[in-house]
Amino acid sequence: MRPLHHKILILVYWWAPPFLIAAIQFGLSSWSSPPQVPFRFPGWDKVMHGLIYFVMAVATLRAIRGYHQFTFKKSFKIAMLLCIVYGMTDEIHQVFVPGRAPEWQDWIADAVGSLLGGCAWFVWEKIAPWPHHIFRNHPRFAPPTNQPSTPEHSTLESNDFQST
Repeated sequence: MRPLHHKILILVYWWAPPFLIAAIQFGLSSWSSPPQVPFRFPGWDKVMHGLIYFVMAVATLRAIRGYHQFTFKKSFKIAMLLCIVYGMTDEIHQVFVPGRAPEWQDWIADAVGSLLGGCAWFVWEKIAPWPHHIFRNHPRFAPPTNQPSTPEHSTLESNDFQST
């Protein structure tokens, strides 16, 4: 059995990026008057919404696929649900921020960005041998299981780098 601190480090390795992105998004939506961007164009805020939720969807899919090892279909559904619901709660949160107002168009941009991020992850997983396939089998990075663990090796074996 792995020590608790090792399990926590594995959890942080997979889930810190999506939570960090969500915290940054929450912080940005909490500003009463966000900073003005010098390169504004019509619809720029929708592009920014889509972009941050694109990144959030990729990070969330990475965490679900890497830590929980669900199938892609299940991981995609969970990640999209999390990102789209978070986008909705972010818009509701803006009701309570002075000078801000929720816009359903922002939520649509969040959802589209999330879906595009999920599709990009799908393409990436199909065409590139992504490192999570390597790390998933390595004892240092694999998520905790209820099965008895084998002794940890200090050197890498050749079969540690085969994708599953």
